[in-house]
Amino acid sequence: MSWDILGILAGGLCVLAIYSFLWKENPVYRFFEHLYIGVATGYGVVMAISQFLWPRWLKPYALDLERPAWEGYHWVNLHWFVPALFGMLMYFILSRKRAWLAQIIIGVGLGWSGGLAFRGFFNEFLPQAIDSFRPLLALQPGAGGGLDLRLTLENILFAVTLLCVMTYFFFSFEHNRPGLKQASALGRWLMMVTFGAFFGSTVMARMALLIDRLQFMTSDWVRGIETLIRGG
Repeated sequence: MSWDILGILAGGLCVLAIYSFLWKENPVYRFFEHLYIGVATGYGVVMAISQFLWPRWLKPYALDLERPAWEGYHWVNLHWFVPALFGMLMYFILSRKRAWLAQIIIGVGLGWSGGLAFRGFFNEFLPQAIDSFRPLLALQPGAGGGLDLRLTLENILFAVTLLCVMTYFFFSFEHNRPGLKQASALGRWLMMVTFGAFFGSTVMARMALLIDRLQFMTSDWVRGIETLIRGG
């Protein structure tokens, strides 16, 4: 029996074990859940060693052990030792007396990730805010272009949606005035439509994963079982 067939049979067994959670949480599901986490962790360690530690740190020095260690590295690679030594302070979390050193790494990591998230927020939403300033009457491109009816209707719908949703979130005054109450209610319905579209796309993505696994189970896994029965 080839390794491909063994991999297909093991994959089908993993699929059945994970989907057994639909019946109820059971020891088989928990075992394969922990197995998946262990495999993913091991894969991450191997990738870190093969793609970072070995080519950047170990390989330049290991190729020629007669030279001093610093001569086997480029000066740029030597800079990686600084964050590496700093990051190793995380292991002090295992010490009760020196656990505060690990808190420094945690604080730096949270600050770094928070800054990246802050920058990503502006990179994503600032262009959206700029794009919200659209002309209600859109003209066709080119000299002497007439009115672009489709784009005009899209801009008007966009402006109405934007104003109604913003009205819904104005809590400084009551929404019982004429016009404000209807705009607030319309903004709530428009948000529900948007959330429904997002939820629908999420469900479709999950269904795509389910269909892929069902195709695997009904085609590849069945052929693997047939090959096992025939003794191939």
